Amino acid sequence: MKPIEKRTSILIGLFVLILSITTGCMVDEMNLQKLTDFYNDSANGLVQTSEYDPVKFEMTYKPTTVLALRECCAKGEFNPDAYTASQSLIEQYMYFSFSLSAQDSEIEAFAVNGKSEFGKRIADLSFGLGQHMIAVSATNDTIMLSDFSYSRTYGATKNTSFLLAFDRKSLEPGKSFRIIFQDYILKTGITEFKFKCEDIQNVERIKLKI
Repeated sequence: MKPIEKRTSILIGLFVLILSITTGCMVDEMNLQKLTDFYNDSANGLVQTSEYDPVKFEMTYKPTTVLALRECCAKGEFNPDAYTASQSLIEQYMYFSFSLSAQDSEIEAFAVNGKSEFGKRIADLSFGLGQHMIAVSATNDTIMLSDFSYSRTYGATKNTSFLLAFDRKSLEPGKSFRIIFQDYILKTGITEFKFKCEDIQNVERIKLKI
């Protein structure tokens, strides 16, 4: 190899090395709207859906930063210390938004006859989910639901929604995990939602621009 060619080859090698180091250290940053659009885009692997006509299920992973910001702002003006503290607590769990709809409407009153059936439906939604929702790790360990919340919207939305929490350390090892729902409300059977750990790790690397 000629001296000039050798020198050029070395310079190119150094440029590639510097570029790779710089890129590796670079932290992606998005504002709240862009990050919301990112995790709601099914192409990024954070939204899983299943349909049993006319019933539709949707499971969406919720990034730690987004939940921490919303909790912090719900208490008043944004406070950096409160945000950091909230983030430290939330990151111990993986949170998912789980929604159910029938004919593009909430399921509270779907196929319900009378007030007594409606009251039972609300009670089942409020207290029964924990017995019918589990996660299964890459090593086939069963992970119970750590907590959940059910939000009534009284017909204001097109679906019935829950916020689910699973222990993060139990699900992170391995390439993927499954969340399994046994439909005790509309009796559609068992539905599975599969998530790749890499997709969740990718969104958690994105810094939220506040």
